[in-house]
Amino acid sequence: MGNLSDFRRASRQRKLPVILSRVEMSKLLEQLSGTALLVASMLFGSGLRRMKVVRLRVNDIDFDQSQLRIWNGKGFKHRLTTLAPELVPRLQDQIQRVALQLRADLKISSYAGARGVHSPFSDL
Repeated sequence: MGNLSDFRRASRQRKLPVILSRVEMSKLLEQLSGTALLVASMLFGSGLRRMKVVRLRVNDIDFDQSQLRIWNGKGFKHRLTTLAPELVPRLQDQIQRVALQLRADLKISSYAGARGVHSPFSDL
């Protein structure tokens, strides 16, 4: 086989994340509507990960300071991140729609939801 002293093991190439350009992101957002548009906008506008958007609670949104509280993020750390001002009306609209849906659900006698439990929507 000969002299193998110069043999080096191949190193793995780092996997670089795929990042969309602003133009590509604009085209993507143009194709979305409703809740999907809101979720994608939050991912892009606030730099959130998918599960953090899904688990975001009404109490974690500070409209006055334009901030979002993120609990147990990467490395299980808590952090504050900015809330894009363009998202405020969409978020408030989503909160109102969910509150109306909850009220309608609570009027159904067979609804198995938590009755009497304080809800962030009870004041709306």
